[in-house]
Order: sequence, then C-alpha cells, then structure tokens
Amino acid sequence: METTCTRTWGRATNALLESLDIPAIILDSGDIVADANGLALLILEMDRNKLIDRHFFEQDDKGHHFDQLRAALERGRRRSPSEQQSEFSLHVSGREHIYLLKLARIQIEDGTLGTLITLYDVSHQREQQRAYSNLIGTLSEALRTPLTSISLGIELLQRERRDKSKDHIVAALVEDLERLRTLSDDLLNRARHALPSIPMRTIAVDLSEIVNSIARAFILDAKQKEVALHNHVDHGIRLYGDPLKLGWVVSTLVGIAVRCTPSGGSILVSADVSGECIRLSISDSAEAISRNVLEMALENDAQQLVRNFNCERRGFELAIANQIVGAHGGRLLVETSPRCNRFIIDLPYR
Repeated sequence: METTCTRTWGRATNALLESLDIPAIILDSGDIVADANGLALLILEMDRNKLIDRHFFEQDDKGHHFDQLRAALERGRRRSPSEQQSEFSLHVSGREHIYLLKLARIQIEDGTLGTLITLYDVSHQREQQRAYSNLIGTLSEALRTPLTSISLGIELLQRERRDKSKDHIVAALVEDLERLRTLSDDLLNRARHALPSIPMRTIAVDLSEIVNSIARAFILDAKQKEVALHNHVDHGIRLYGDPLKLGWVVSTLVGIAVRCTPSGGSILVSADVSGECIRLSISDSAEAISRNVLEMALENDAQQLVRNFNCERRGFELAIANQIVGAHGGRLLVETSPRCNRFIIDLPYR
C-alpha cells in the first residue's frame, strides 16, 4: 500500500529527481523523507525502503555516510535563508569526495512546503584551490632567500659607493626590493589563511611616475643585452590603486621583455587614456610565449602551473600579475606573433 507521503509526491516527482545528474533528496514539512534519487541512495549506501517515508532526524542506524549528511544539513539550516549550504566529506568509490549541500524550499502538490536537498561534488574545485594555495606558498617562500641576499647587497652598496652618479640605480633597486618583499608577504599570508584575493591598498597613484621609474631601472640591463628600450609614457596618468602591487606588475612585465628579447631587439613601453580606461602596453621582439602557457597563466589553472613549475617561469609571473590587475578592476591581455609579445594592461581611469 502506498503511504500518504509517497502518493503526495507521485511518480512525476520521482521521475524528475531521477533525471537530475546530482544526488537529490526531498523532505516534507515534517522532515519525513518524501523521495530520493538513485545517486543519493548510492553515495549514502542505503536501500530505498530504509530511507523513504521515515523521519530524517530520528534514525540512528543509517551508517557513517548518513550521519555526515545529517550533520551537514543541520549546519546548513543554521545559516540565513539565502545561504543555506554546507560542505562535508564522504569516502565514495575508493576515494574522498567533498560535497556541497544546498537547501531550497519547494511547494508540493497539496500546497504544503518541503525541502529539496541537492549535493554537488566539488572535489575537483577544492583540489585546485589547495594546489594553487600551495603554489603561492611555495613561490613566497622561494622569494625569501634571494630577497635577504639582495637586501644585504643593497645595504653594502649604500655604505660603500663612491660614484654618486649611480644613486638613481641604487634607489630603483631599493624600490624593487620593497615591492618584492611586500608581495612575498602578501602571497604567504594568502596561502596561510586561504584569502580569496591578494590584499590591496587603494590610494591615489601616479602610474606614469611608476612606469618611468621602472623603465629607467631597466635601461642598464637592456644596454648590456644590446636591446633598445623605448619609453613613451606621458606624465600625469593617475588612478586609484596599490602602488607597490602595480609597480610589481610593470616591473615583472618589463623584466620578462628584457630577459627574453634577443640581442639587437627592441622593447616599447607606452600608455594612453581613452575615456574611462588606461591602457599600458609593453611590446617586445622576443619569441612568442606559447598559447598553452598563456592559457594556464591567465585562467589560473593551478594544477597545470604546478606541473610546469620548472618549465616556464613566465607562466607564474603572468598568473600573479593577472591576479593583481584583476583585483584593481582591470584585465591583463597578451597578444603574440612569431617574433613578438605584447602585454596589455587595461585599468579603470578614476
């Protein structure tokens, strides 16, 4: 004989649940299990007859998986109505899975309210997040040793230098060191606390002053490689942002261009304002960065970046630069041709 609960939901509802490609369970207004699809029964390792038409919270013999689900449901219900969700882990099919439980209020055929429980497997996303966090932590720790060495070297130069004409070079080194140290600390804090983004300051910034200072600092390196470095950035381009982070981005992109451009090549740094957008462009005559590396860097594919750690340094630098530009409300684009790379930074002009 069919129970009241089963008749209320009927075959149509059961067919709808079975059509879903995620585990789903329905509770009526009294928390009686009205229905569940096959995927839910599979991950709970339960027989349908032992779950349907029984009170969800008054069963003590359902096993570990059911206990985990019940605890997650209780946590989700304690949250505000618009954010009723919770994560929990289950060992399914020989490995650990992380599920995101979401709750939704629904109206059933007789007019009473029920609850739809859906489970989303977010294992892959969480693995990517952990890998990216580990990557950021590794990069940050790797920066600490050379930063200490550079800092000591700059201190010695400041104490012992005799040629005052080189003061601007030492000053530029000090600025770059501070940018690197601040970025390293921010990256490490992000990895430790799983922050959603790199922390940013927001103050009035003269972007042209930052770019011109960095371009001057790279002139000596460019000359040593017999590379022509042209800087066509006018004065007075201002915006709101973090000067240290923006300086790191510009320094990184110019550094990539100088490092990769062969002898006899050229680099052009330019900037212009169009409407409410600032466009900073850095073009080189180096071999094109591979499309695979660009996709990994600009789409923040953490697992691929980890696997290619020893293969492509530019990928890591571009990934971090992309994060910083994005945090400023901008975007980083890279255009390539066989013997040219063009890095484009679009930022809001405010």
